[in-house]
Amino acid sequence: MNNIRNSIIILLITLSINVSGQLSDYINNLNGTVKQTIIRESSYSGPITIIKDYNLDGFLKVESVYNGNDFNKDSLKSRNKFTYKLDDKKRISEILIVNQEKEKRKKIIKYKHSYYTVKTSWKRNQKWKSYDDVEKFTNNHKEYKTKVVLELGMFHEYYKWNKDKTQLLQIRFETNEEGWEEYTYNYTYNDENLLVYEEYQTRIDSVFDIKFYQDSLGNIYNKNVFRFTESNSFNTAYKYDEYDNCIEVKKIQYDGSFCITTSQFQYDAQNNWIKKEEYRYGELKDTQIREIIYFN
Repeated sequence: MNNIRNSIIILLITLSINVSGQLSDYINNLNGTVKQTIIRESSYSGPITIIKDYNLDGFLKVESVYNGNDFNKDSLKSRNKFTYKLDDKKRISEILIVNQEKEKRKKIIKYKHSYYTVKTSWKRNQKWKSYDDVEKFTNNHKEYKTKVVLELGMFHEYYKWNKDKTQLLQIRFETNEEGWEEYTYNYTYNDENLLVYEEYQTRIDSVFDIKFYQDSLGNIYNKNVFRFTESNSFNTAYKYDEYDNCIEVKKIQYDGSFCITTSQFQYDAQNNWIKKEEYRYGELKDTQIREIIYFN
């Protein structure tokens, strides 16, 4: 039961911090003037290849996903084409997305002082319809929320930010439902605005043994004897290389046990990584290959 409950909690928080709509998904954030990237990586269903084509302005034009390590018509899994409108400050104000079935959706972007909003609509029967709430993102492309109500008020999440809304400092989960653990995430950043420490705090339980005693008259009684405390709390520390890529994640559980995941990178002449290897306890777990083609 505890495993199921914890899995649901993880799912809820994953859904609540989904960042799939931010503008950084559509703009080249690598060094140099990138024409195309080809990424080969693993997924739950097997290896996939992701190809992204950019224009000279750094905007994503086409994203194609293929099953396997080859990219041909028969292995094509999905393809999206993107066109953009800009406002008078040369910022993206609209993105039109067309998939391989010619289905269309668009994102309307509006800018505020410390965040921007994204409204997504789908074209159905020659009309644009929106089914989702308007999303908010900070100027450094983190989804911006202050409070989320889940499951018709059964659960609440509260978000705390720094003054200029560039750093998420805390997520607090609260509920009155029996059998659910309330928890708090606290986040710490370095001077480069990179996450360096994550603290997950939840209830600490004391574990006792029951011992039975018999007195001189033959009466039997029991006594609770403290053994230890236990909790699902944990801390995670992050380390980065000189190019701001994460090279170590160390997760320390409440009982002192820990798991270390490390990453090794190979870079090209533009200081963009072209190979990433992920290790857990020193054993290779995953490899990503990224080919980068630049405009001449």
